[in-house]
Amino acid sequence: MDPVKNFGFVTVSAGYDASATSIVLSSGQGLLLPDPVVDGAYNLPWYDSTNYNNPADDPNVEIVRVIGPAGTGDTKTIVRAQEGTSATSKNTTDSTYKMFSGATAKTITDILDLTFPADQIEVSTIGTPTYDDMQDFMNLKSSGIIAGGIISDSGAGQIDVSAGKGIIKMSDTVMSETKSFDWSLTENIVLTDALVSYVYIDYNAGSPIVAVTIDRTTIEQYRQFTLGRVCRNGTEVKIINSGTQITDHDRETHERLIHRGIQHADGAVVSETGTRNIASTAGILYLGNNQLPTISQDTSGTDLMTRWYHSGGTWTSSTNAQIDNTYYDDGTNLTELGTGRYGVHW
Repeated sequence: MDPVKNFGFVTVSAGYDASATSIVLSSGQGLLLPDPVVDGAYNLPWYDSTNYNNPADDPNVEIVRVIGPAGTGDTKTIVRAQEGTSATSKNTTDSTYKMFSGATAKTITDILDLTFPADQIEVSTIGTPTYDDMQDFMNLKSSGIIAGGIISDSGAGQIDVSAGKGIIKMSDTVMSETKSFDWSLTENIVLTDALVSYVYIDYNAGSPIVAVTIDRTTIEQYRQFTLGRVCRNGTEVKIINSGTQITDHDRETHERLIHRGIQHADGAVVSETGTRNIASTAGILYLGNNQLPTISQDTSGTDLMTRWYHSGGTWTSSTNAQIDNTYYDDGTNLTELGTGRYGVHW
């Protein structure tokens, strides 16, 4: 982005034609502008200040770029007709011509186009921790697949791996710098016959490639990541796309646990109490990533249990304090147990 200086209004000492590329400022005013070599080149509007208080009103206003020489002297080397303006003569009789340091359209565009390396974007910290920027937080991510990398049968006992996107670490250490990258389609990969081959991405000194091994233990934890596995039997291949998927990991983990249903974590111990009553201690269950705490229950007191059974072939329920030792559910109705029999309650 171009350098600027506050109050950088300067007067050009003499008139110039449309081809002039060296100008002289009023004595000492070069100090009011940035050094074009040390600070960088910059743009200045150049206009007739005698006849136009507002530079935008001057039909011959021009933006020039100051490119030299080094220092803050009064002589400046310029490039004419910047930012869509035209080179015009600045030699109207009795007119004073000025330039000023300030924001132009280029300045705004430069600001909008600014990008900052991740290691220059700070995160909220306590004190002065070792890991304090966005690159550090990026480095916490595992290497893996963002999209693509699908293994498919290409015939003759070989495979293709589709183009993909991912992130990968530069060295095989947990906090190594992690980089985003794409890889290209890789075709007709040769596999070892009668063995399982593990397909993976290798960092490969900064030029990631698809690689294959028959020994999964050789795949590095951080600088490489898996795409899947393939068993070759002659010209036939059996493929499992089981790579290291890293996108939407929290949601995917939750959904996987949902498929497992409600799971017991702690407590909720059921015991017998009173006369055919049951008790249960407080406990913790989980559904997905959600904790479901339960309270203690004792049906020998004021608590009740809900009993489900068939009536006329339809599920129905009732609340009870005791386990029924008289009837059992035959799948259609409650039926007497009879002498010497017992019922099972779930």
